Amino acid sequence: MDPVDLLRFGKRVNFGNKLTTNEVLEDHLRVIKHHKQQNRYEKDNKLLKEKEDIRRLEQELESVEKQKMRHSEVLKNEFMFFNDQKKLDNKLRRELEQKTKKAEDLNYFPFTSGELIEAHRQTLENVMRDDLKSFI
Repeated sequence: MDPVDLLRFGKRVNFGNKLTTNEVLEDHLRVIKHHKQQNRYEKDNKLLKEKEDIRRLEQELESVEKQKMRHSEVLKNEFMFFNDQKKLDNKLRRELEQKTKKAEDLNYFPFTSGELIEAHRQTLENVMRDDLKSFI
């Protein structure tokens, strides 16, 4: 048979081994099983990958939470330290102010207006005495 005759359209071609319907059916079933196994394998791989991703994300989340807790503890401890330091500074400042007030000598008289009033009364008394002497 001429190879050109095999490719001519409309002409029947005999390939020799014809598959029976059972063989075709078995071949189709084999291909279907292969595709099912391949799909199952891909789904299993995808599921394993997703589980691994979830585990990794959980670990990252846990490490972030631990880091946040450590950071908040550090901030809390720093705040408590500086707060205690501020309390101590205020207490020392108050004690120093009290000591300086106690040690301070009073070298002035705070009520000077009383002296002015007495001086004014003395002058009025002198004026009135002079008026009384002149009147008598």
